[in-house]
Amino acid sequence: MAKKTQTTQTVSTLSSVIMPPKAATGTPAKTNPNQAQVALAPKVTNLIASVTRSRPGQPTKRNAQIEEELLQRIASGETMVAVCQDDHMPGYSTIQAWCKGDPSLLEAINDAYEWHARVLDDIVDDMLAGGPTSTGDFRRDEARAGHIRWRLGKLNKRFRDKTQVEQTLRVQTPVMPDWFFSNVVDGQLTDGSDPTI
Repeated sequence: MAKKTQTTQTVSTLSSVIMPPKAATGTPAKTNPNQAQVALAPKVTNLIASVTRSRPGQPTKRNAQIEEELLQRIASGETMVAVCQDDHMPGYSTIQAWCKGDPSLLEAINDAYEWHARVLDDIVDDMLAGGPTSTGDFRRDEARAGHIRWRLGKLNKRFRDKTQVEQTLRVQTPVMPDWFFSNVVDGQLTDGSDPTI
């Protein structure tokens, strides 16, 4: 129950940060954009830090069971942030520290993200076909699918848009000035020498 309450608080805090307050007329209150950005920056930074830093009680010691679950859940389509929200899993910053110390773990996580991308691709196909991952609202599904496909292009080069380079070569015959031809008569220069030599 504590996890659900924390998640609800985070979502409501995010909503209050993203949505500006409404004036009495029902339209968003007008604020100076610079003041609004300055006011929002610490809140957003704190929200990001609250999601990525380790919480008390989360494990910091690395073991095979934690690694296995981490890699399995990422490969199954969960984000690392979501995996790290569980109390029995290490915090995001802990995993970052592990990866800095062990490049093989970073490589294993990258491999898991390869499978993660494939799972997301399957989810998009299912969503657009009206399957269980569909919200029922075609426009929303289309927007979600577009965002997921954009993420896929960032996660895995297999899903990137192919860049096609078109190259046009123009071959032009050089234009020779008239004075050049005035010295040539029947393939011979006027001084009697052969122009092909």
